[in-house]
Amino acid sequence: MVLRTTGGTAEATLATLSKYAVFSKVELKIDTVIIRAFGFIGDDAANFLNGRFGSLPAEIGNCIGVPGGLLLRIASQTPDLNCGVTMLI
Repeated sequence: MVLRTTGGTAEATLATLSKYAVFSKVELKIDTVIIRAFGFIGDDAANFLNGRFGSLPAEIGNCIGVPGGLLLRIASQTPDLNCGVTMLI
């Protein structure tokens, strides 16, 4: 899971979430890799991204790994997919 925060809040967020993470046996860390977010909106967005990556998240709120990042389907009035990548291939 990736949680994006505004500058300077990562440490406080990590400290708060760490209290609960110990019970779930998960690892939390601050990743300094810059993630670029791209939004794709419109009737042909799904076709474009499916052609580029070969698959799409099935439902709103789901994400899948793609080369170099994640592809996330979000709720919108129009077909909308967001792609967060460390580098666009």
